[in-house]
Amino acid sequence: MRRFSLSSLIALLLGGLSLAIAVFFTANYAITDNVTSNNLTYDDGLVSNEDIAEVLNTYPNMPTGIFTPETTYILAMAHLHLAFEKGIFSNDARPDAKAAEQYLLSVVSTAPANASAWYYLSLLQFVQAKDPQRMADYYMMSVNNAPRLPFAVYQRLFFSGIILSFVDMDDRKKLIDQIHTAWIFGPEATIHRLPPKLAPELLEEALIQDKNALMELKEKLRP
Repeated sequence: MRRFSLSSLIALLLGGLSLAIAVFFTANYAITDNVTSNNLTYDDGLVSNEDIAEVLNTYPNMPTGIFTPETTYILAMAHLHLAFEKGIFSNDARPDAKAAEQYLLSVVSTAPANASAWYYLSLLQFVQAKDPQRMADYYMMSVNNAPRLPFAVYQRLFFSGIILSFVDMDDRKKLIDQIHTAWIFGPEATIHRLPPKLAPELLEEALIQDKNALMELKEKLRP
């Protein structure tokens, strides 16, 4: 009978654990949590990573790094572009930010738990550099109603820092606490699969980014 050394057993266990984690996240990542009311589908349903990557390829000078204002702005624009293209905002998919905002507001007035609508409302506020507090409020509504998907958690974590960077310094700590609390104790307990300390650390890191770079990029991308 073959005997395994301790190191072999440890390696075997780690390999099995890695495989289990990979299968778990692949399965969850592929899940689409449909939000069917008012012709809206959750953002990682119709708008996939491949779709976003295709749009990003149209930007020859795409900056690297996950927590930069430039990257976040381009991703937000890509997300909105695809949302219009795929008809998420309205049946005729008009590429009109004002019309999209009015449509989404009508959605949340009848379906206040629609995380997708709140999420896109927040992105629209962000790319139009509108009211930062309203942008944060929309974002909080999205987080509070987010589906239980790991991708949803990371996606909202990704945008949090830049959105919060537009809010007055006095409100940042309060909003970080609110978002962290919502992720842990919210209706969907969105962050239940992440280490509790992860969110504040990444948010704090994101908050130090330079807003001027974002403003310069917006000018460059202006049609």
